[in-house]
Amino acid sequence: MTDDWGTRAVDGPAPVPPAPGTLGPAPAPLQSDRAEDRPGTSDAAAPAPTPVALPEAGGPGDAVTRLRAHGCWYPSANADGTEAAFICDRGGVPQLWAGPVGSGEVRLLDSSPDPVKEVSWSPDGRWIAYTTAPGGGEHTRVLCVRPDGTGRRILAGADPASSAYLGCWAHDSSAVAVTVAAPAAAVHPGRAGQTLLDHGPADRMPAGARPGADWADRDGHATLLGPAAYDATSRTAPNGTQADTTAPAARPDGGLSVYLIDPDGLASPVLLTTETHAASLRACDLSHDGRFALLRRGPRGRREAVVRRTADSATTFALPVADSDPWIGRFSPDGRTLWLRSNADREYAALFAVLLDTDGRPTGTSVAAERDGSDLELLAFAHDGRTAALAWNVQGAGELELVETFPTGHAPDHTGPARPLPLPH
Repeated sequence: MTDDWGTRAVDGPAPVPPAPGTLGPAPAPLQSDRAEDRPGTSDAAAPAPTPVALPEAGGPGDAVTRLRAHGCWYPSANADGTEAAFICDRGGVPQLWAGPVGSGEVRLLDSSPDPVKEVSWSPDGRWIAYTTAPGGGEHTRVLCVRPDGTGRRILAGADPASSAYLGCWAHDSSAVAVTVAAPAAAVHPGRAGQTLLDHGPADRMPAGARPGADWADRDGHATLLGPAAYDATSRTAPNGTQADTTAPAARPDGGLSVYLIDPDGLASPVLLTTETHAASLRACDLSHDGRFALLRRGPRGRREAVVRRTADSATTFALPVADSDPWIGRFSPDGRTLWLRSNADREYAALFAVLLDTDGRPTGTSVAAERDGSDLELLAFAHDGRTAALAWNVQGAGELELVETFPTGHAPDHTGPARPLPLPH
């Protein structure tokens, strides 16, 4: 489905095993209930993912076999920076751990043997979302768990026929973006040269045909939620705009869809965007007002950043970006600037600043930070979006620096002075 997994190393010593009797609590079950390119087309989203509550993970709360040589990577800090969740293979398989920063006390949050791929702590600190690969295979799914190890559930990818991986959190932590790979529909020969797609026992229809206004993925009345809530029956938004919100749940060639999923299970999944032929698709950020989404899509060697309005899925901006780490950028807190790690029209990736108007269209693009002969390999932001960490590849070694991306008295496309951050190595 995609080959854009990102890994981030944790510098410094590996976590110290907890003392006997101080194991983290085992996860407990929690009841749950759990929407890109389609202007003028019949592209459709995969069926909305249905969260699945999980029983307590089997096994003890700590690693049974503690490897002498193990690694820790992909850290994600909580909002105040006092704790970090990360991946560690001290038990022989990459698992989800968490613990206070600067302390040797760590706890295992999911003791299942499924390797963990990605980790993301919600901005409000209430949930930790992560991607796993059941059995170590290509199929992946997205789960979430509370920082104390309770409430573990599958948000997407429970169906072995589909896969899912993580995107960004909404800034108010109301939802996490998840990319879901739609399974290809079964194709059956029809009469008079028609082709029938298998949408389930009661959902057979000619290929390319639009279902009726009363059709929905689930029983009952379907509404696509969002800043402008489109009604699936009347096909109109509150402002009277006509919208094509109905289409088959499966396609002959599958596809990728991005949903916003409420980890608490109180709201239905929201379809953010769909792309039928995407090689990869990830939601990297949402503007604070929820009006725009930053997507990273495309095959290796042809990745691009795309800004899309969430109300009508209209693309307002696109720019080539570098391969490697999938987290390519972020909107400024006021939505006036888009910060991107890009190598557009240059040999080495740098930090770009794109000024946006109120409709999300670019009014100017400039290079805000660059180094001669060095790639900007990693770009990360503080939760408030006002500070960026830049990791440069300098002749094979990583050099880290911090810059203010919302400095007082500067233009919105300028950063503050760089502050080098020495690394232990």
